[in-house]
Amino acid sequence: MIEWKKRRFPLLGKSSRIFYGGVSRRHFKMLSDYPINSISSKVIDLWLADRKANRDEYRAKRRFTFDRELMILGLIFRYYEEYYEEDTSFRNPIKKRHWKDAKLNVVRPAQNKDLERQDFELMKAELRITKYGKILSPFATTQYHEALRVSEVAALKWKHIFFNKEDPKESRIIIEQHVIYTVENGELPSVEPGFKNSAALGGTKALPMLPETYAALLEHYGDGIGKGDDDYVFPNEYGDVFRYHIVHYWYNYAFKKAGLKYTATHVMRHGGTNEIFDATGGDYGIAGQLLGDVSDRAIKTYAKRRRSALTAFVQGMWTKEAPNC
Repeated sequence: MIEWKKRRFPLLGKSSRIFYGGVSRRHFKMLSDYPINSISSKVIDLWLADRKANRDEYRAKRRFTFDRELMILGLIFRYYEEYYEEDTSFRNPIKKRHWKDAKLNVVRPAQNKDLERQDFELMKAELRITKYGKILSPFATTQYHEALRVSEVAALKWKHIFFNKEDPKESRIIIEQHVIYTVENGELPSVEPGFKNSAALGGTKALPMLPETYAALLEHYGDGIGKGDDDYVFPNEYGDVFRYHIVHYWYNYAFKKAGLKYTATHVMRHGGTNEIFDATGGDYGIAGQLLGDVSDRAIKTYAKRRRSALTAFVQGMWTKEAPNC
């Protein structure tokens, strides 16, 4: 494991290093006493049993599985297999049973990730009147209608916003950086170039502003005083990026006040994608351009036709000339 950290760990992106490093410190101490080629399937059994028995100790009261930790272990074992082929006795000790054993037999509550437009408007109305409403209301509008990640919206500066008042349809948002959020105590978020999967897109993506985004950002910009190119579009009270837990808290607060059973922040990206997907009649190509993803699997994770699509189709058919009966 020490060698993996020295050789492979530095090649990971910053957010991955933060996540993997935290998992390693909290969960792999027991395994670090073993030479890697002596870790058997039985040792993995014992390790999983220890994780499950002491999950309160590892801030895991609300979790449902240890599969992420198992996944990282698998990466380390595959590294050993690749670089130490001469050790013919080594076999990856992770078996199918371990993936089943990693689950905590806790019923995961069903989560609706498809935030529909009318529900978003209800949530936004509540968000607008909160402590940070003047900032988080246009923040949420931009995230929802452009189907962005929180980390992408939070990193926007005014130099990334291009209004075309003569022809608003030509207005654009440029995504070329994102915020790295960390769970480490006392470490502030940092802004880094690119975004998830940005390498496949040349490190940047230009998105057309949809009407709702255009109106919200134009109102937010106002007279432009105090909003230089290098100023954040959605700054906190210190002029810096919002921390994730603040956005998360006020989103959830607004959902609850609106009587809606949504949670977290990523529902904005899911819901916004489905709005576009339904409006285009289920065009995966357009959905992929909006998401900035090149993988069909990733696109289909977000873009799904709503049950209301059939009703809308039938209503549309009846608006055409009625057939002769």
